[in-house]
Amino acid sequence: MWLFMRKILFKIYLLFFFVGIAQPILSQSPYYYYKQLGIKEGLSQSKVQCVLNDHRGYLWIGTESGLNCYDRDHLKQYLHRPGDERTLPSNNITFIAEDSLCNLWVATMNGICLYDRGSDSFRTLSNNGKPIYVASYLLVEGGILLGGSGAIYKYVYATNKLEPLYYAQDPVYYNPFWQMIRYDEENILLNSRWHGIYSFNMKTYEVKKIESFTENNYTSIYLDSYKRLWVSVYGNGLYCYQGDQLIKHFTASNSPLTYDVIHDIMERDNQLWVATDGGGINIISLDDFSFTNIQQKQDDVHSFPANTIYRLYLDPANNMWAGSIRRGLIGIKNVYACSYQNVPFGNLYGLSNQTINSFFQDSDGIVWVGTDGGGINRYRVPSNIILPPNMRKLSPLWNILLTNCCSSPLIKDSLSFISKRGRYVPLC
Repeated sequence: MWLFMRKILFKIYLLFFFVGIAQPILSQSPYYYYKQLGIKEGLSQSKVQCVLNDHRGYLWIGTESGLNCYDRDHLKQYLHRPGDERTLPSNNITFIAEDSLCNLWVATMNGICLYDRGSDSFRTLSNNGKPIYVASYLLVEGGILLGGSGAIYKYVYATNKLEPLYYAQDPVYYNPFWQMIRYDEENILLNSRWHGIYSFNMKTYEVKKIESFTENNYTSIYLDSYKRLWVSVYGNGLYCYQGDQLIKHFTASNSPLTYDVIHDIMERDNQLWVATDGGGINIISLDDFSFTNIQQKQDDVHSFPANTIYRLYLDPANNMWAGSIRRGLIGIKNVYACSYQNVPFGNLYGLSNQTINSFFQDSDGIVWVGTDGGGINRYRVPSNIILPPNMRKLSPLWNILLTNCCSSPLIKDSLSFISKRGRYVPLC
């Protein structure tokens, strides 16, 4: 009898293993594992504004109130201390970057600094005795570009010096360049958010405003691997341009986009990840523009922890990290199996008891799971999952095992079965 029961339980394991593994492989809609780093884990503040995984494997996390370094075991905080020039110039971190020489740059609202790994301290860069404010960066040949308020600098590797490339002469151009992206061999696009989008020519060092972009608040710009420019406008969704031609405009009213306020855009595995202010993360196929999303679901403890996402970062191992506005940093990793465990009675996102004694799959494909003390659970296998041939016909022994192994308020002293409509019908 014990050998017989072991065979049945092994089939149960195989069923849920293949249900978990089949979906990501066959439908390209994978399960995800989420790792959250927040205040409870030692993060200095819950709004994550930037992330970097450096060449040594350390994860640097910038917040509105401090810099954090995570070594996969512990979080260490770095904060500004007034009067100490070896600390950060400000606690409000705007970006973190590592250049080709492995220099670690940390930009704050009060200036940019370089981290000295040997002394575990920071050196703030200055110009004429004043800290240099920059809001964006771009790695280029021979150095790193830094975009400030109406200014563009280049840190040159050959000289280890910061050289000014552009200073705005007109006060109209005294606006921070919040984003820099490479458009082609000569031109770089600069996003100044509330003041439009500009182009910077790497040969002539000229900055020109692109007059065709007339909106008041550009929250993010991104050039995908197909050389299509994606532009998000505050409250007005997402635009896609091929050259000068607008080819797509997605909003929450005309598409599956979950929210019209977008904070960041990142490409991963031929998909565009779009961070929204209240709709989680939207994932758009770059082949057919189809949508999926990752969102927090009420009562589902295994769902995504937050729906307001400020920053996306793709690490060297191809894992996505999401910086949230209130829930800290969330690591997103593809997994190829989904586990189900016990949850409070009435919760739809788990089992009533984690000890499974028996199961049965009916002719409609519904899986009935008998538990030890938690009654019966009904699970509908998603239609896009194709089970292996040896799992398509499951043993009907559940009918026998249920009355012996499952205890349920509805099944006590009588023999019963469950109809396809979910009704309990007494037999004796």
